[in-house]
Amino acid sequence: NTLRAVGVQPIAFVLAATTVIALARTIVTTKLSKHVVLGVVGCGLALTAWSDVSGYFDANRTRSDVWAVHSTPDTIAAELTKAAPETTFVEGVAFLRDSRQQQYLARDRPFDAVFGSENQLPLYVPQGQDGLLFALRDSFDIGSQAERLYPDATVQREFDGLESELIVVRVPADDITDSFGWTTRDDDVFTAALLIDQTGPYRFRMSDPTAGLVIDGAQFRPCDVNSDMLLAAGLHLVEVSGLDDPPVLQWIEPESILPWTEVPLDRIVQRQYVPGGLVARHFEGVDTRPQPDFVEVDTTLDLRMHEFVLPRPYRTEWTGGLDVPASGSYEFSLRTDDELTVAIDGEILLSNGTEFGEQSVVADLDEGIHPVAVTYIDRDGRSEVVLRWRPAGSTDEPVPMAAEQLVPWIETRPLSDCTS
Repeated sequence: NTLRAVGVQPIAFVLAATTVIALARTIVTTKLSKHVVLGVVGCGLALTAWSDVSGYFDANRTRSDVWAVHSTPDTIAAELTKAAPETTFVEGVAFLRDSRQQQYLARDRPFDAVFGSENQLPLYVPQGQDGLLFALRDSFDIGSQAERLYPDATVQREFDGLESELIVVRVPADDITDSFGWTTRDDDVFTAALLIDQTGPYRFRMSDPTAGLVIDGAQFRPCDVNSDMLLAAGLHLVEVSGLDDPPVLQWIEPESILPWTEVPLDRIVQRQYVPGGLVARHFEGVDTRPQPDFVEVDTTLDLRMHEFVLPRPYRTEWTGGLDVPASGSYEFSLRTDDELTVAIDGEILLSNGTEFGEQSVVADLDEGIHPVAVTYIDRDGRSEVVLRWRPAGSTDEPVPMAAEQLVPWIETRPLSDCTS
């Protein structure tokens, strides 16, 4: 659109200049009062300006056919953000952040939080507030997830009868509150997901020091009370053992000057609301140092990202397990823009170099959980990792491995080398 506008500008300038020159000559050569002529011309210009502004900003603002083109998602999101009550927590994908429409239409009401296009529900919403979420059609399927997790959630994909790239999800406060809390497994282990919205180093401990605590597969021991765990914004799986009553988890947040405080209830989501995934350890640079810059649980390896927390180049290692539903041969297909290896049961199945590549392989797998290790090095540009599978010989399209089939960790590990 910009190139088209630039292309027609010379003609527009010539026409405008010709008109101005002709008008100036008329005024100079007229025998009438020049003040009268200037007054008439001024009124005409003022009327034209009013008509243009009214027609462009007022009439078009409410026309669905205008909303359905070009900047539709930004405009709709900005209008809805501006109209949202103070009791509504507004979140949107990064592409809608700080758009011109947002700055102009909702200048006094910015997003409360921004999430990536690969993030999964649930997202953090403070207790007692409604959630208003904006995603784009090529983001994760936020609509289906919201309808599965929250019984009273509403999903809107059409506006004034026309479909837009924008997906708007409204989740009532009661649905969000019902998702908070701990879940008890059959082995008397309390499980939950910890909702983090700030990437950085965290410290954790239990109010009862005899309880066992595992976060993203890392075991916290009494001597780890002053050890930092680098966590990324997102979901992190927590297990607490050795207690009869619901756990009281304590933390120190990044850059906090406060002492140990209890993790708020709205940061703890019941396990049944949270899919599985793989533990992702992200490293700035491409060296092989052991300490990651942050850790998170990724629910998919079907990722396309323009923005990332770390600068490029960076390295990511995904580890965990793949729960194979039935013994047989499975075809794995890979598309990626940079270096990547995929290993299952300790054997490399797929490997890509520094250039964009697509490949596939067939592997025989028994029913059950198989260890998975994926290493990705992104040197520049965007990030793209598309790993999919299907039963060998199937005519169906390969699909991403469902989050429920991904196990965040196979074995727990010590958080640090401290001794109890």
